[in-house]
This record gives sequence, C-alpha cells and structure tokens, in this order.
Amino acid sequence: MLVNATRIGAIAGAAVLAGALSAQAGPWPQREGGGLFIASAGYLQADNSLANANPALGNGTFSRLDLSLYGEYGLTDNITLGAATQVESVRLHGSITKGESAGLTDVDVFVRPVLWSDGESILSAQGTITIPTGYSRDHNPALGDGAVGLEPRLLFGQGITIGDWPSFIEVEAAYRFRLGAPADQVRLDGSLGVHVADDWMLLLQSRNTISMRNQSGLALSGSLGTDYDLYTISLSVVHDLSPDWSIEFGATSEVGGRNYNTGNGVFLSVWRKF
Repeated sequence: MLVNATRIGAIAGAAVLAGALSAQAGPWPQREGGGLFIASAGYLQADNSLANANPALGNGTFSRLDLSLYGEYGLTDNITLGAATQVESVRLHGSITKGESAGLTDVDVFVRPVLWSDGESILSAQGTITIPTGYSRDHNPALGDGAVGLEPRLLFGQGITIGDWPSFIEVEAAYRFRLGAPADQVRLDGSLGVHVADDWMLLLQSRNTISMRNQSGLALSGSLGTDYDLYTISLSVVHDLSPDWSIEFGATSEVGGRNYNTGNGVFLSVWRKF
C-alpha cells in the first residue's frame, strides 16, 4: 500500500505550480504503456517594480492567467518520456506602463530513467530540453526569455508514514544550462505528499531557482540577460474521483527572490491516469 501511494503521490509534482512550468514529475516512473496527463489552470498577481526586470518592465500590477499541459508515458517500466507546455495571457497595468501579451510559452521535452530502486526508495535521472516558442523582444511583458535550456537532474524519492498515513518525500537537484544571454540556473526542489484518506492527499511543494549570475548580452527590452533567484511554495489538495481521474486545487506563493517581482496565485488541475 505504501509503495502504490507514494508512486501516485510523487507524480503529482508535474507542472502544478501556477505559472511556474517545468517538467518535474518526481522520480517514480510510469509503467510500460501507461501514463499520466495533467491540465492545470492558474492565476497569479504581483506588484511590479521598475527596478526588477523580470517578468515585466515597468511599475504597476502584473497578472498572469495560464493553462499548463503536461504528459508522460512509460516507454518501459524504467524509462519514462514526457513533455510539457504552457499558454499564457500576461498583462502589466500601471500609471504609465501598460502592456499585454498572450500565446504559447516554452515547450519542455524530457526522458527519465530509473537508476536504482528498492521498492520504497528510488533514484532517477532526468534530461530536459526547453524550447522557446512564444518569446518576442517587442513584447512587454514577454512570454519566457527566448533561451533554449538543457537540464540534467537527479531525483530521489522515499516512501514514509506519518502516523497512520501513507506518505512520501522527494528531493530534486538540477543544473539548467541556458543558451544565449540568460544566466544558467541551479534548481533545488522538494515535495511532501500525505494521503490523509484513500482518495485525499495533501501536497506541499517547494521550488527554488538560483541564478549562476553568468548572464550576458541583451535579452529583455534592452536589459541584461535574465538573472534572478526565485523561491516558491505551494500547498494543494488532491482528490481521486475514480481510479483514473483526480482533481487538484491549491495556492502558490513566491515567498522570496532577487531581481524578480514576486506574487501569489491559485490553481486548479485535472489528472487523467491511463
């Protein structure tokens, strides 16, 4: 029971942070021929400052409405393939600066092989390619930063119990090489999932982006290449409607950062397992 619960729970990490898309699904694989699809809608709002160039230039209220699509498929019992993308509508409204953009942002494609597992613990590796699709220097706010990304990642998961509740923890570490002007990034992520009932799970996640500060050139409307730190926490509830369908709702908060206008948001996700 513990292993099955943790498998389902760890996969919940897939692209559920509203507006913070990345192909991160935890270390657990899909079974051969099986898979998971998640559609997530989110809204985030932040007070924008001209001093912080990301995600928009100018003072005012920044808002983002997004639809994230995520899918993964078990090529074998130990190799999972996946992809993720996001459609955004972003706007900045201030006393002087006003701007709107909408469209497809980045596309992530990844492969995740299992390196080791003993039934309750698991170690996996993941390689991700990020392909920019909607960026334009003429847009403010911009959709993404126009950089191709290459990311190797290590992922570790462990099944645990909290009281009588089957639970899991997972931690991830990655280095994202960004080709072009934006700075490379170190990414440190973690999740805690607690099955408080057979069909209810609480999910706490932390996503952290740390810039290597090696940006160069021009990237955002004449500013230096994107260089920021961002620390995000989300809390959500997942309810299984059936063995194949689940729904998730929660809130996310960008609790800290550097060169970034932090905000708060809410999201709703629908899962389909097959």
